[in-house]
Amino acid sequence: MRGSKTGRCAIILCVSLCFCAVSATRAQSGRPPAPRPTPSPAPPPAAAKPPSLRVDTTGKLNGSVYTNEALGFTLTVPAGWEAQDKEVQQQFADSVSEKSDEILKDTPSTRASVSRTTIFLIAIKPTNEKTNPAVIGMIEDIQLAFSVRTPYQYLENLRAAARNTQLVFDDKSTTEQINGVEFGLIGARPKDPNASASTTLQQRYYVTMRKKHALVFIVTYDGDKQLQACMELLNSLKPL
Repeated sequence: MRGSKTGRCAIILCVSLCFCAVSATRAQSGRPPAPRPTPSPAPPPAAAKPPSLRVDTTGKLNGSVYTNEALGFTLTVPAGWEAQDKEVQQQFADSVSEKSDEILKDTPSTRASVSRTTIFLIAIKPTNEKTNPAVIGMIEDIQLAFSVRTPYQYLENLRAAARNTQLVFDDKSTTEQINGVEFGLIGARPKDPNASASTTLQQRYYVTMRKKHALVFIVTYDGDKQLQACMELLNSLKPL
């Protein structure tokens, strides 16, 4: 699914790592210094490994039903959809983390949260069209992100983080009720429509807050029919 590339860039939130080098010198005595062996060049410092998105280990996918007791919700993957296994989720997480360090290395304020973000769902519905509708579910621990306590604040931070990506966000976010749960919602599209398999590919970002965690769904679709299929999955969300 070529369209997932832009989604990867937009949700990326990571921490920058710093290194410091310490050098020491010896005090000289009044006598001529003894010959010293030519020092071997110091090995270059190991490259900092960017923090990685995690894969959910607390929630459980039993058949088609995902349950997260810690945050108090369930979600059902409809018939015809493929929920990706943990191995695929980990490969996706690794790819996102690597790309995030490349794209957002100059914005440390937005990179601080990748290490506290967890992927819990990647679902794709196979079609005979140019692209397949997809839903990615993520959870971010925002307990220490004191400036983010509402879906609106989260989406504004997301919009700011995406300035260096290939996405264009809507000017304003809105709200939408899903089974009595209020979500913040914002749409996005590629800056270059020709960069994806379809020139009409779009995304929606749904965010709600549960127990100082942001529950985020990234919906990728092409046309109303695919959006309706994605909403069938989201509409299965139920609070426990």
